[in-house]
Amino acid sequence: EQKAFMRQKVKEHYMDYAIEIYAGRTNSNLVTNTSNWGAVCNGSMLMWCLATMDEEDAESDYTKAAKHLAACTLQSIEAPIVKLYPSGTWNEGPSYFQYVLEYTTWAALSLTNSCGTDYGIFEYPGFMESINYVMYMQTTNGYFNLSETGEAGSKATLDAPEVFLAARLTNDDDLTAAWYNIKFNVIGKGAKTLDLLFYKPVDTTNLSFNYPLDRHFDGLEMEIMRSDWESASGKAVCVTAGDWGSSSHFDMGNFSFDALGVRWTRYPRTTVESYFTNPQMDRTA
Repeated sequence: EQKAFMRQKVKEHYMDYAIEIYAGRTNSNLVTNTSNWGAVCNGSMLMWCLATMDEEDAESDYTKAAKHLAACTLQSIEAPIVKLYPSGTWNEGPSYFQYVLEYTTWAALSLTNSCGTDYGIFEYPGFMESINYVMYMQTTNGYFNLSETGEAGSKATLDAPEVFLAARLTNDDDLTAAWYNIKFNVIGKGAKTLDLLFYKPVDTTNLSFNYPLDRHFDGLEMEIMRSDWESASGKAVCVTAGDWGSSSHFDMGNFSFDALGVRWTRYPRTTVESYFTNPQMDRTA
């Protein structure tokens, strides 16, 4: 009874509206949206439809609507994913990128469990490279605060259990070992519920962690260099040429520098609030 109530209300307040959007009868850019919003909205709708499409009779209006929207959202979730080409960077910054990583990998898991395939999500050029973006974008002092990224207190991080999920779904034990090392030894985060659900136990002592200290990311034209991976007193610098999108133009030519456990310089966009309140952050300037 509770499930039936939920299906009724979601269809009434979301699915019927979404059908109008995908049919082009309602003005919305959801179908082709390339921002994190495209991943969140299409990914969440796709997961809902996959989870509920077999709960009613195959000829019911609800089942037909769920199957229709699953097909629509599976196509539309491609729009933000292809933006990761060529090197996996995200011009809205790491905090918004976490939404993209969450909803695309969760959708891939739902597709795998429901259909036996992720329909090639992990094969999109740039998608697995975005995992490198997660790893390189942070140090023991937290992530580099690019673009529309606030730093909620000190040492805000890209704490992404979805990396464990990507490693599990692609059978990549080396990736599991690498993220295990970075998550627990570099950025120093504890395990969360999703880490326990997504982690595939591997013997990390027999797997090498050989990620280069320096990496260049095409697209966003960003260079990250570090003296080592694990030392809290190590040096790291992130230099960005940037691109003219979202609020990433604030980062053009700027850099962030860590040394001796301190972030000595950071990108000028330090809080999300300043995006709305500081006239110097006017995008039209």
